[in-house]
Amino acid sequence: GVVLTRRVKCELGAIEVVVAVNTNQQICGLRLQRLREPEVSAASLQSLEWLRSFEGKRADSSWQLGKEIPDVPADARTSAAAIIDGVRSALIWLAIESESRGLPIAPHH
Repeated sequence: GVVLTRRVKCELGAIEVVVAVNTNQQICGLRLQRLREPEVSAASLQSLEWLRSFEGKRADSSWQLGKEIPDVPADARTSAAAIIDGVRSALIWLAIESESRGLPIAPHH
């Protein structure tokens, strides 16, 4: 697997995201390394339930906030959407890079 890092732009500054991806290009862990969100928003975004909802996702998974990814308080939704978009785009980049290098991409089930 690989570890990907991504900085996403949010209203109050950047959020640094670290994503662990297995050899099937599925997320096996997600952490937020640095964020400047208000305490209530930060607590929602850093909750284990919210972070674990990304596990098993691939670039081609469904990523809808409030459905596959649990909703967050209204004040945190813009940042949550930025995190979701940043993580998904990192996985898309990984898939494209793997394909261009001729590395096997394991099918998902």
